Amino acid sequence: MPQIKYHIASIPCIIDATYFDQTKPDSGCTSSDVDFYGETEIEYNVLDRMGYNAPWLKKKITEDLDQEIKNMIEDTYAE
Repeated sequence: MPQIKYHIASIPCIIDATYFDQTKPDSGCTSSDVDFYGETEIEYNVLDRMGYNAPWLKKKITEDLDQEIKNMIEDTYAE
């Protein structure tokens, strides 16, 4: 799993992707909307610069920032 250098509230940190699962969309399948539209599940931890878990820093993540981090992780897996 990738580790990405990042900044949260101007504080340097590491985003540690711990889980990534992507279901590609299948427009021919109508059994469920997950199959039709696809789905991506991402979990990550926030680490300080030394690599230690930093829950105090994760608390500073807003909903928009969370989505930005998940998009960044998804882009990393797409490469």
